[in-house]
Order: sequence, then structure tokens, then C-alpha cells
Amino acid sequence: MNPRQLITLLVSLGVVAGGAVFLKNKQKDRTEKQPASEAGKELLPSFSEEGLESVTIKSGKNEVTLVKKDGTWGVKERDGYPVNREYLRELLMKTDDLTIVEGVALGKSQLGRLQLQAPGTEGATDTETGIQISFKKEGGADAGTLILGKNIEGATKEDAPQMPFGLSMGGTNGRWVQLASKTDTAYKVKEGFSSLQTELKSWLDKAFITTTGGLKSVEVKSDPADQSWKITREKEGADPVLADKKEGEEIDPEKVKGVGSAFSSVYFNDVATAADKEKAGLDASKKTATVSFFDGFTYTLKVGNKVDAANNDSDIYMSVAVSADIPKEFTPAPAPADEKEDAKKAREQKNEDDKKKFEIDKKAKEERLAKEKAFEGRTYIVSKFTLDWPTKERSYFKKEAGATAQPGGVPPAPTPPPAPGSGVLAPPMPVSPSPAPAGDKPKRIEAVTPPVSVEIPPQKPKDPSAPGLAAPKAPEAPKPEMPKTDAPKADAPKAPEAPKPADAPKVEAPKAPEAPKPADAPKVEAPKAPEAPKADAPKAPEAPKPAEEPKPAEGEKK
Repeated sequence: MNPRQLITLLVSLGVVAGGAVFLKNKQKDRTEKQPASEAGKELLPSFSEEGLESVTIKSGKNEVTLVKKDGTWGVKERDGYPVNREYLRELLMKTDDLTIVEGVALGKSQLGRLQLQAPGTEGATDTETGIQISFKKEGGADAGTLILGKNIEGATKEDAPQMPFGLSMGGTNGRWVQLASKTDTAYKVKEGFSSLQTELKSWLDKAFITTTGGLKSVEVKSDPADQSWKITREKEGADPVLADKKEGEEIDPEKVKGVGSAFSSVYFNDVATAADKEKAGLDASKKTATVSFFDGFTYTLKVGNKVDAANNDSDIYMSVAVSADIPKEFTPAPAPADEKEDAKKAREQKNEDDKKKFEIDKKAKEERLAKEKAFEGRTYIVSKFTLDWPTKERSYFKKEAGATAQPGGVPPAPTPPPAPGSGVLAPPMPVSPSPAPAGDKPKRIEAVTPPVSVEIPPQKPKDPSAPGLAAPKAPEAPKPEMPKTDAPKADAPKAPEAPKPADAPKVEAPKAPEAPKPADAPKVEAPKAPEAPKADAPKAPEAPKPAEEPKPAEGEKK
């Protein structure tokens, strides 16, 4: 080895050694940033629902704060309106059970890729921020703050933090989570919080009035008064009728019937706050609807302004008042005169059973009334559909001028087929005068017609069977094709069919005056007989001969 090669080798070894030291130190730094193994540990070991006072959820521009007051959770931004308890219970339970699968140290540059930037972070985009959940105890003490990042399910290796030695945590299930108190570590957890709601309206308890007793009446008082109306039903299932119909007023009953399905379900989209009182316009409401049901419940709905006055389909402000006619005492069935002992026992037993049902029904209605009374004093934002009927004017039910009240309509009578012998052609075959075998005749005639006019030359024109069969079809002489066919040709088609005419008389029986022969009409060959008329039409004058001809035909059969 010469000196130059030796120098080259030493330099190469030096570069390799230096690179090894650099990589070792780099790997050491990265490894030191890895937290100690925390798999299986609770992410918030001191978390407990007991003592919690508030929960704040932030996501992008959305923010909702749930507060606990006098033991009841409400939505702060809606003046403490009751929360959806199912959603809250699920969130608290999942947070309490949150367990670490693995912790990964990472720098600030990786937070955005995992959507672990806190909402509102300066310079962070919506795709880089996550959902922040803050829990507070009584007095405002911090009970833990989580930032829910990217779902790990379906994540790529590029999205997941790279582990030492080229390992990656991408492609698994769960979600990336970070504690606000520990911003240099991201935790992988199995819980994905897929059902977590971030929109304020979703956290409102949507339980509302229950309209299940069967609609009894709807009375709408409107300003102006001439647009007020009242519709009633005599009993459940009966058609609604306009109760205050005026003299000379023409009402469309079909429109009135539509009220029967009104208020089958009532729901709201949002709740207004005290700050929206003037905007709602309920103090100067121009429409009030009183809706009664056969179960004794009555609801008074006050209709306010549109949320968006410029939008015809806008939601509407509304308030509700609830009352109910609930019987206080059970009335047993009285004893009839001369009641026998067995009937008395049966009646008393039935009264006892009915009383138990009465008490159960009474208790259920009282609880329902107390629950629905809580809806009073609130201003609700409902859809236009919910208040579709209360917002209608009386003029809506009037019959339109010139309108014909034929809801079902009567279909036009079908056009009858052309009568036999009427001269009207019904391609591709004429209508048969005999109704019974009508299904088969068209097919037979259509198949045999070609040979009559083309294939067979005039042979044996004196075939007795031909004239005999031609008589019934004499009226068809006017057909344009008949003149083109020579009389001899007309008789010729029947030459080969001479043996078949033996059955022909059987077909003629129903068509001809010969009553005794109808029994043989069902024979398959019978339909071929009517084909002769098309050619024999010109020989209408020979009609008298058919009456005599059948007899020799029968002689031949014998």
C-alpha cells in the first residue's frame, strides 16, 4: 500500500467514525425525549365526576360550556337550559376510563400534523387544531384539560411520529391525545370520542311536549280576526270539520282534513336567550294556536317573528303553555237492578282492575304535566314545518274559484273494439263474431291468411265446404283486398282442406243457424274455417247455396 492509498483510507475511516458519533448523539437525544413506559396507566388518574362544576368544549369557532347549578347541568350560553344528559354522561365516563396505549415525545413542529394545536393558537389552521376539553372543579380549580387530535385509524406513516430505528405508529386504531400540562408528549389512546358533539345546539336536551293523545281540536286566533279559524273532530279517527263555518262560505273539505295530521310531532332546533326577547316578538304575537288532544292535554302556542326576516323558510320563535284535564277520582261501574251474585263478583273484580289502571294512568299524566310545565317561560326556535298549520290564514281553507273538487278523478271509459262487420279494419286480423274462442282465432287466421291469397292456385272450385263456410263472412266483402282475389282462387284454398271441412260444420254450428253442432266448436281446426270468407266475400250472391251445401258435406263425412 503506497502512502497516497494509506492517507485516503485514514481519511475515510475518520469520516465514518465522525458520522457514527454524530448519529449516536442524535439518537441519544431522541431516546432521552421518549417518556418512560406509561402503557396501561390512566391519562387523568385523579379525574372524577364528583365535584365537577363545569365542562368547556372548544373546536374551531364553536364553544359550549356546561355548568352545574343546584345539582342540574345546563348550557351556559342558553341561560342554563338543561343539557343532553346522555351526551354528558358518555363524555365523563370515557374521560374517566381513558387509558394510555403509548406515549410519544414530539416537538412543536409535529403538533399540527397530529391536530394537537390548541384551538385559537396563533398561526394554526383549522386542520392543525384539535378539540379542547377543559374540566373545572368547584371554585374553578383545574380538573384536567385534554386536546383530542387526529384519529389514528387510517393514519399514514407520514402522519404518525417516527420512532427510533425507523419504526412508525401509523395505521392503528385510536386517537392522539395531549394533556395541556404536558405539551411535549402525545398519547395514543384506544378511545376515539367519535360521538363527541362540538356544536352548541347539540348539547341541548331536545325532550319536548308529547302529542300522543289524538288531535281533538285546533283553534287559531289571528290578527286580523277575520283570518281566525277553528277545526274540531267529534272522536278519534273522525274527519276534522270547520267548526265556525260562515254563511255562504265555500270550504274545501280536503284541505280541512289535512289538519288531522297536524302536531303529530313537535320539536325545536334551538333555544333563545333573554337577550333575544325583543327580536322574538312574542309580546306582540299576532297568532296564537290552542291545540287540544283526546287525552286531556292542551297546548297554547304563541307564534313570534322569523329568526331571519328575509328568508321565507326561516325558523320561527315560539313559546308554549301546558294544561291538562286529569280526573282526580275513579268512578266505578254502578250495580244494575236485580244483579246476580256471579255478575256482582265479575263487576267488582272489573272495577278493581279498572281502578288500578286509572291510578297508573293518572300518575303518568301528572308526571308528564309536571315535566312539560318546565317548558313554559322559555322561547324556542322551531322550524317552519312545525308551525305550518298555526301560521295558515282562514282563506287557505276556502275553495278556489273555478276549482273542481274531484280528488280521485274518474278514468275515461275504454274505447270498445270495432264491431264485426262494421267495415273498420283492426290489423292484423278482424274481430271474430264468436266471443268464446277469441283468444285462439286471431292467431289461427293470421297464420293461414298468406296461403289463401298467394300460395294455392285455383283447384277444385266446386268444393262444397268452401261456400258453406263463406256464407257467414259475406258482410266482409267491402274489404279492399277481396276484389283482388278471383272467385276460383277463393274456392281453391279449400281444396286441400277438403278433409278438414269434416270438422268445419262443427265450427259453423255456433256461427250458422244449425244449433245442434256447437258442441264441436272447441276443435282446434275450427278456427281455420273463417279464413274462407276473406276470399269468398265477392261471392256474396251465392249465399243461398251454403244452406244446401252442408248436407252433401255431411254425406261425404259418412
